[in-house]
Amino acid sequence: AELADNIIRVKAPMLNKIAMAIQLTDGMRAGVVVAKFRRRPGEDAEGHHLYEVGGNIGERCLDNETNMKALYKVNPHAERIIKSRSDYE
Repeated sequence: AELADNIIRVKAPMLNKIAMAIQLTDGMRAGVVVAKFRRRPGEDAEGHHLYEVGGNIGERCLDNETNMKALYKVNPHAERIIKSRSDYE
């Protein structure tokens, strides 16, 4: 199913989440998206990062300060997955 504009689907298989639809706001950063996947309030999501997969870039780990709405406009069809960075280095 196609999502509305400015809504991304984020997968987090390592955090036992199949997918979550997230409405992007103007100032939303990648670190905020990762924080939404904490199992409990205050739980540390350190070590997990948001990855952009697809398009001409293949796969890249996003900096926590990446503006997600701006990135969505450039690459709206990319897949977004939360992964542990140590598993992919």
